[in-house]
Amino acid sequence: MAEDFLPLRSRRAERKARSQKYQHLAGAVILLFSAVPDLKPGKPHFILACCEVAAAVGLMAAVAIERKHAQHGHQSSVGWLEIAGGVMLTVEAVEKTRGPHHVSFVILQFLLPLVMLLFGVFGVKLGNFRTVADLGEHFGLRTRFRRHRVAWSEVRAYRITPRFLELEGENGPLRRIKISDIANRTEADTWMRERFQARGIPEAGQDATASS
Repeated sequence: MAEDFLPLRSRRAERKARSQKYQHLAGAVILLFSAVPDLKPGKPHFILACCEVAAAVGLMAAVAIERKHAQHGHQSSVGWLEIAGGVMLTVEAVEKTRGPHHVSFVILQFLLPLVMLLFGVFGVKLGNFRTVADLGEHFGLRTRFRRHRVAWSEVRAYRITPRFLELEGENGPLRRIKISDIANRTEADTWMRERFQARGIPEAGQDATASS
């Protein structure tokens, strides 16, 4: 049987992303208003002010794009919001490091923007590591930090509860996997039930219900 999988979304990660979105928006508004007074040709920091306005507007546009994608169930290949936030933080770092500073201070100011940019480029791929999969001879479920792998032949029944996926073996409980953090639970539950049924593995309690 060919391997197939379903990407899983994390409730915790989505809450964190929403919180970061509001923080970035607040920073963009502050940066925008602080740059407006210098938006006059001849001002000492006119070019920097233009960069600040462009970064702030870019971040607001990225928030709008991310929201539109979320409404349509789409996902970008990169995190445009994080990239725009990294650009904005870079502009802020340039502003903070004007004039003579110790090299360690300069490095620290540009470290966070660099991390943000890297997360924007690679963060979506890292998030896609969360999957539930039919691995041929094994059932697999992978979260960000844990990987579960169980041979189909060892599973005699399964049970899906609000918090756990419980697998039963020949001699009793086999594996208990926490699934309460999965955001797309309806889709994930349907996917798992279909794979278990295709393998002839019943849902725990189903036979007793049917016979009564």
